[in-house]
Amino acid sequence: MRVAAAVCLWCAAAVCLEGSAGRCATEWGLAELERLVAVAPEDRELRLRLAAAYEERGLLEAAVAEHLAMLARQPEDEEARRRAEELVEERMPRWLPEAAEQVAPFKRTAFQLDLERAGQETRFPRLRSGQACPTEPTRDGGVGRPRPTNAGGAQESRPTNAGGAQESRPIGQGAKKVSYRLLVTEEGFAAREGERWDEVHQRGLPWVDYGYVWEAGQGRWVMKVRVHWRDVEDGELAREALRATLAFYCVAREYLGCDPTAGGKLVDVWLGTRGRPGARAVGGSVYLYSVGTPRAPAEWVRQVAHEYGHVALPGIGGFTETDDPWADGHLGELLFPKWLVGSGAPEWMPWSVEEWEAEAREERARLMGIWPREELGGLLWRQASSCRTQEQWREASSCRTQEQWQEASSCRTQEQWQEQAPAERGSWGGRRQAPAEHALSGRDEEARDYFLGLALHVEEAAGPRFLGEVLRRCPRGTATEFAAAVERLAEERGMEVWWAR
Repeated sequence: MRVAAAVCLWCAAAVCLEGSAGRCATEWGLAELERLVAVAPEDRELRLRLAAAYEERGLLEAAVAEHLAMLARQPEDEEARRRAEELVEERMPRWLPEAAEQVAPFKRTAFQLDLERAGQETRFPRLRSGQACPTEPTRDGGVGRPRPTNAGGAQESRPTNAGGAQESRPIGQGAKKVSYRLLVTEEGFAAREGERWDEVHQRGLPWVDYGYVWEAGQGRWVMKVRVHWRDVEDGELAREALRATLAFYCVAREYLGCDPTAGGKLVDVWLGTRGRPGARAVGGSVYLYSVGTPRAPAEWVRQVAHEYGHVALPGIGGFTETDDPWADGHLGELLFPKWLVGSGAPEWMPWSVEEWEAEAREERARLMGIWPREELGGLLWRQASSCRTQEQWREASSCRTQEQWQEASSCRTQEQWQEQAPAERGSWGGRRQAPAEHALSGRDEEARDYFLGLALHVEEAAGPRFLGEVLRRCPRGTATEFAAAVERLAEERGMEVWWAR
């Protein structure tokens, strides 16, 4: 029956192929050709006819895919190679078939980026001055034993890897990896119509390279990033910027769920030879200026991560009395390298991401330290539980006496503990209130630092996916709107936020 069906399809196609080429490009003819190729994928003549039909309809990507499929079966097929090269010269395909990694008619390199999977996590901050004693969750979501302390009474931190980044492990499981496959061009293409012109600076850049990410759900390589440059000698730097941008694309997508290429958009990186050394982002584009001026490798990492943060993350802003009114760029340079190093920075990264991460780690510590040193105190999280009284708290933890509890926390007297307790009678925890308005509602650098410290505490305490969801709930918002979104999402997730003094 299957053979007979195939014969019938072949006969129908033969009738079509005897007619004009235009007839084969009709909706009916195209559908029949696709069905025949699915039945007999090894038939070269059918694939040539199907590729021609795709070209007639302007489906360049599908036409290239057919020629690459023929090359994958017969690498010596010069006709298929020549036509694929001609189509790529006409316009770079926005997507490529999997076979492009082996038989694409241009120089390319494939990479793999292994990241620790950002799953549903529960993480607790280290003990700081002014904080009560956080606990590890039990399997049923309740409050369990307090985190262990070292001989000096300070809470033991989670193990760190060789790069110093905190290990992140889903509850009850070992760390899992997720792999991103990347494909980049390596030769530089003459910019096509619509790719050359920089609307912001009203200039044309003649060269471009492309970066693709393998989308398993679509079964194809999808273009995500283009890098444009003017001088031939800048080609190597362009491909370094391409690799770094793709790496930051992957970590922002995996850890925060932020993908600026959704809906078929592209991230464009423009390399300029003029202006002061630096960078900025406009819309979906990153601009690097005076690229011929030497920079330290760590500075290249910082600039690209910062500007990609502006492109990829929903902006939290209003800091108009600073050099950068939007704080998403700072989050990018503080978090993207952390996640890369935490998963093991890939060898193909062009610059030393570890070098910048060492500086970023110090800056994160400074920003997070603002909270316990100043009025706000540290940010505490715990799973919502039934512990509403001090007795219930003691029963659920290893602190069987008030003295043991006080020893495990910064509250050395009952009066101090009561001073931290919320107004609700019999409740446990810190003062349950939003951060002081004056700390987050300002427009200066101090207010921006308060916001960054809060965002970093949220990421450490509840995980990066939680932070990403909060950011998406207040796009182009303010720091006070961000703090309100934290509380709303925590409530929806069955968590409680305790702004402990």
